Amino acid sequence: NGQGTDAAAGFRAGLIPALRAGGLGGSAAWRIAVMLPGSRPFEELAAALGSVASEPTTGLAEELDRTGDIGRAVARVLPGDDTRLLLVIDQFEELFTVTRDGTVRERFLEALGTALGGARGRLLAVITMRADFLDRPLLAPEFGELVREGLEAVTPLTHDELDEAIARPAAAVGLELEPGLASEVIADVARQPGALPQLQYALTELFE
Repeated sequence: NGQGTDAAAGFRAGLIPALRAGGLGGSAAWRIAVMLPGSRPFEELAAALGSVASEPTTGLAEELDRTGDIGRAVARVLPGDDTRLLLVIDQFEELFTVTRDGTVRERFLEALGTALGGARGRLLAVITMRADFLDRPLLAPEFGELVREGLEAVTPLTHDELDEAIARPAAAVGLELEPGLASEVIADVARQPGALPQLQYALTELFE
């Protein structure tokens, strides 16, 4: 996607709840694991997989670090049926800004590409990433092709869409905004990078 954290907020607010509600055939039964790459992406992945595992995952982080076999790790945490796992990797650019070890970065990209191509359709992935980092994963041979084929650019919300994103959730819990408040908040974040996370933070502080 093109807008990084804006898109991430959209996925958490729209895509994931829709899938959990059965928006795609059978998606209500999917396991959904969410992670940030951080400085140790294999460890972060192990923690994300452990959060949706059917059984205890003792030693999973060490196994992933040693083998890099993401497909095997996914098979380990899923039940022995046709259950699918959606891996959402938020702020994927962290792999290039926070993961300092280039060898780890390359191993992770290669391992993820291999797993997505060989997990018999049980592993799906959605990544969110700032547009100015898009060239980085495209350089990874197998993973880059997956990114190219699945790319979806997310443009910023319009003023009316932002207004709706503020007003509708408030109305749903019985809150009424002071006249002009929504427009003032929108003006503060308009055309700013990461507008939705800023908006979310501001509204959380106002609610508190």
